[in-house]
Amino acid sequence: MNNKLLTKRAYNRRLKITKGHLKDFEEIYNGLRKKYAYNENQAAVLCKGYSEHIEQFKKEIRFYENMLNAMDKAKGVVRQKWFESQILALENRTPLEVIMNEPRGLDKILNLVGRIEYGIFD
Repeated sequence: MNNKLLTKRAYNRRLKITKGHLKDFEEIYNGLRKKYAYNENQAAVLCKGYSEHIEQFKKEIRFYENMLNAMDKAKGVVRQKWFESQILALENRTPLEVIMNEPRGLDKILNLVGRIEYGIFD
């Protein structure tokens, strides 16, 4: 894997997290598998390398969607407004800024949402 591919992948990942849906991602995932499966030897290496990341990414997306859906229902939080609101726990930055500008921004937001769900404030 080269750095250019990883950079593009990271950008696409952030874009899908903030604006996409799991169905869209699965279509891209299936397209990538077909694209790289033209050579058995190469496909075995590429699919093995990507599948771990892709499966983790799918779990993150499901977790993200479930958490925000639960927040929407239980607390009446509107997704777009939350992502664009300054959050004290994020040093008065918006969750969208953190996701787009920090290498582990998504993890930070998922952690924050988990703490909110379980009432852990420190």
